[in-house]
Amino acid sequence: MMHNSDQEDNELEISKSQVKRDLEALQKLGVKLMGLNKQQLRTLPLTESIEEAIEESKRITSNEAKRRHSQYVGKLIRKADYEAIVEAVELLDPSSEAFSRFYQQVERWRDKMTEDLQASMTEFLVQHPETDRQRLRQLGKNAEKELKTQPDIWSARKKLFQFLKECMTAR
Repeated sequence: MMHNSDQEDNELEISKSQVKRDLEALQKLGVKLMGLNKQQLRTLPLTESIEEAIEESKRITSNEAKRRHSQYVGKLIRKADYEAIVEAVELLDPSSEAFSRFYQQVERWRDKMTEDLQASMTEFLVQHPETDRQRLRQLGKNAEKELKTQPDIWSARKKLFQFLKECMTAR
């Protein structure tokens, strides 16, 4: 039979272990962020202090200093929107579920646009109001025309896909 103090010690051990796992996950995410290029980093919802720390990490050459710096980046991430950053990083990884879901969503929008531009464009603009309407309309019309006249050619539909992807990842 466990005494009350034994149970408290056991709960304390669990929480210490969990804290350690959480800190290690933050550090691993920090290392991952430090390995991304500028274009990839621009797609992430990072705070200015995290961006500066990652930029600073590019100048560090010592392995031990890099390890400590990744801990620092992890600490900054903990203060930021951790889930949003993780989700955005997963979108960069072609093997992740988030990546697959996102690309399937973009493909569905492209297909909707080529089938019924007006209705789908209105729906898309409600969800992404910052989108350049004229450019979307032009790319959509080109994709519709291409599908009707040259269904084997995907040039205009690829351009529409790229534009939709950019609109959906803009932060």
